[in-house]
Amino acid sequence: MDVVVESPRPTMSRTERRAVTVILVLMASLSFWLASNQTFDPQYRQPNEPFNTDFYRQQAISLLDGRLDVPFKQYRYNECFLREGQCYGYFGLAPSILRIAGFLVSGSTDLNPSPLVIALGATVALWAAIDLALGVAGAEPRGDRLSPANRIRLIILVALLLGPGGLLVFLSQAKIYYEAIILMVAALLVAFACVQRWIADRRPIYLIVALVAAVIATNSRPSAILPTVILGIGVILLSRKNRSQRGRWAQALGAAITILPVSSALGIMWLKFRAFTPQYSTYSGFDPEAFQRLVDANGGVLQGPRFTLTAIANYLRPDSVSIDATWPWFSHAVPDHVPPLYIHPITPDGLYPEYVASLTTTMPVALALTVAVPLLIIIGVVRLTPVQLRSFTLLGLAAASCAALIVTTFALSTRYLGDFVPLLSVGTVFGVFLLIRRHQGGSTVAGVLLGLMALSSALTFLVNLGLHQQSYLIPG
Repeated sequence: MDVVVESPRPTMSRTERRAVTVILVLMASLSFWLASNQTFDPQYRQPNEPFNTDFYRQQAISLLDGRLDVPFKQYRYNECFLREGQCYGYFGLAPSILRIAGFLVSGSTDLNPSPLVIALGATVALWAAIDLALGVAGAEPRGDRLSPANRIRLIILVALLLGPGGLLVFLSQAKIYYEAIILMVAALLVAFACVQRWIADRRPIYLIVALVAAVIATNSRPSAILPTVILGIGVILLSRKNRSQRGRWAQALGAAITILPVSSALGIMWLKFRAFTPQYSTYSGFDPEAFQRLVDANGGVLQGPRFTLTAIANYLRPDSVSIDATWPWFSHAVPDHVPPLYIHPITPDGLYPEYVASLTTTMPVALALTVAVPLLIIIGVVRLTPVQLRSFTLLGLAAASCAALIVTTFALSTRYLGDFVPLLSVGTVFGVFLLIRRHQGGSTVAGVLLGLMALSSALTFLVNLGLHQQSYLIPG
């Protein structure tokens, strides 16, 4: 049986619990305020919004009736896939199941608290990232662990970079796409934190929670499918030499994480569309003629490696945000002021760009850490314990795969950056931990970098807040 840690992971101190509680309350309040468009109305619905979250409420009502279709003409939801005259959305069931829980509590099917769901997702995502950071810190040998003061620094810096200073601010919009993305991010990060806990002490309960979170993630957004498969396979491989009862449990739960999330998501797709992916030939959107031109320009293919270079170039460009003289100071430059980048074989006729920001403007520190950490590990500048290295490798691979679907599609949008958040979260957690560990060893450079990171979160908060304020007035 593998011995994975030298001593039990330290529990959170009272000071740490208080710090985390304050941080999460602030994050929940900020996200709720943003998602309700500064009204704090739990059922806020943006006027004239064609892609509103009432879809999830209607899908919940259909589920209670044993159906998966959503009324199309009556409720004016104008983007769906038609089968036998019925409208089916490609969004998962997780947001609708949350509504059913609300129906049971309130006794009314009129309840549609999308701002609260958004705030819940953002808060859970930040909590999971903090828990992951503490788990990584706790995997150090007993004598090398961070001091109590540095553990607090770790909590605060991770919270600043991934909370107010991260894309959770921009994603806090009560719109149908945003809710699916933020729930996926939250559930996937919970699964990551639980798998890291399991790697550290091999308690099966963590894998059970990871399984539930993985099912929620894949049934919120399909781009979580590949990450959950990788997580499950990783658990199987890491437990293959363990012949104990815990090892057998881990093997079974690893297989469940590999199979159940993807089979449940694809099974729902099949029940809706009689296919494992939506068929564009049955698509009914807001502009069918423009959509058909996109299909024709790409030879009938709207998903594949042909889009990858163009997507990556646009999502990494440093000029995607413009600076304005009036509040909120920052707005999208692409495509209004700066044209999108097109890399062969993609042409302007074959790309659908909405308002597009980039990782370099919305989460620059997280991006830098995500790129730097694996490079520093490979060249031997920093060293991780076996538990940390296993966690970083497995979670990094799973998180990187989350973005694979987004960089192979015909559309560009700032909201799609949400699919990069799991990867940036893993990079940020390990990067901040390594810097704090170096700072604890007396490195002045590390201390300066940590201070600059804290300051940068204020700037990225303003950037993402500006994009949020602009985008909240844009349909979709």
